[in-house]
Amino acid sequence: MSDIDITDPVAIVHIPIHLIHVYTTKIYWTIDRASEESPRFFNLTSNRIEMAIFGSLDLIMQEWSSLSDPDVLINASWRVFEISSGDDDDDDVGNYDSPHLRHVSAPLARAGISILYQSSYFTDFLLVKADDFEKAATIFAEQGWHVDHDSLPTPPRRRSQLLSPLSPSFATTTRSSPPPPAQPEITVLSSPLAFVGFSRSVEDRFSEKIRKFLVWPERALSSLPIAHQASWSRTTTLDHLDGNENVDGERAPVGTMDGLDLSVSERPFISYTRNEDGASLVTEIGILRVMFPKGGEDEIHLQSGGELGGSDGNVVQDTGARWGDISISPSDSEADFEVGVGDDENPSQESHSRLVSSDKTFPSPPLESGQIPIRWSGREVRKSDEEGQKRCLQLDLRGVGMSDGGETGGAYHLDKSGLVTRFSDLLTSTTHPIRMLYSSTFHTANILVEARDVKKAKRLLERRRKSPEWV
Repeated sequence: MSDIDITDPVAIVHIPIHLIHVYTTKIYWTIDRASEESPRFFNLTSNRIEMAIFGSLDLIMQEWSSLSDPDVLINASWRVFEISSGDDDDDDVGNYDSPHLRHVSAPLARAGISILYQSSYFTDFLLVKADDFEKAATIFAEQGWHVDHDSLPTPPRRRSQLLSPLSPSFATTTRSSPPPPAQPEITVLSSPLAFVGFSRSVEDRFSEKIRKFLVWPERALSSLPIAHQASWSRTTTLDHLDGNENVDGERAPVGTMDGLDLSVSERPFISYTRNEDGASLVTEIGILRVMFPKGGEDEIHLQSGGELGGSDGNVVQDTGARWGDISISPSDSEADFEVGVGDDENPSQESHSRLVSSDKTFPSPPLESGQIPIRWSGREVRKSDEEGQKRCLQLDLRGVGMSDGGETGGAYHLDKSGLVTRFSDLLTSTTHPIRMLYSSTFHTANILVEARDVKKAKRLLERRRKSPEWV
């Protein structure tokens, strides 16, 4: 039985990834102030499409409500349920599965309640719209879950400044941005991921390093010794594939960050969550190994499941390997290399927070009518290299449901319930259920599965490509 602790109301900021460089200083100070003004729940999730910042109403309104940019969207108000599995098994380190995800989301979907979901190293967070808050709490109680009413959220201090939920509108975009897909697109991100946790007692030690990495990942890494930089590089996916065969790759220079023409759309996947217990970070394993090198003094302060324990030699070998013919076998093992980053100016204020290629190409088979294109990138890795690693299946949901008109247009997550439930039911309905974690943004669903299960998960999702549930 899960314990459900209710946290304060939050708002969400959506920033298209191609505009991150415009707002890096504002993002920096939002993260900096979060420890004081959003202590119970704060999340920043960034991928190749967008950055979503979840924070208290007061924090988001103070930092972002004055903007007039039509592409930067604020959605409020949401209420957050912090979900504890109640499992005291000391053999399990970290949050490596969310069985309660499928259990708590299903009754909400049946009631027509839309949700967002964030998995972290320590626990999970489920968000519902403020109007659905009391209904959701009642449903949880009826299902037999313990709801901690002592944690009921306090009213926002400036309710008059609350913005109405905004629906993304690509028709009003005034800057160049990639067009949304005609139907949901699934991308299997090229690099393996890992979760690390930081307890409250050591978060000060990592605060500035983590903050700078979230805003300027390439600058945070370039400030490290060159020996560690050499183990991190980027690659570029060139083709859209059907997910069954091969991939072309283009190799970037290894061992330096200077002079690289890095696209902001190639920033690594990042999900950072902080609450009163500590902080959690999920990103590429290669990056984590660079930031927290094996044997370094910071290593002992990290909590992880051992994914960072691979030898430095393996990392360098992986990133320095010459691109030859790349084939994806029918086995469950998949790609293993690192992806790149963005750029902007440093903040001028003083920190005050406590917190922390190949010579051969392979033709892609033609897509059937209505098929969801699935992109793959990377090379095969050894089975032993995958132990505990995560892979991300990223669903681009921009434009899905736009034909419905009204508020549903372009904001699939915000206005259509049952999405999380469908994914979790699909991946756990097999003889050997696929363990999954989940990270929501405005326009994407980021499903994190064990590396060994990524091809199986992809096949299951692909079977639903013509289902009316996608539209």
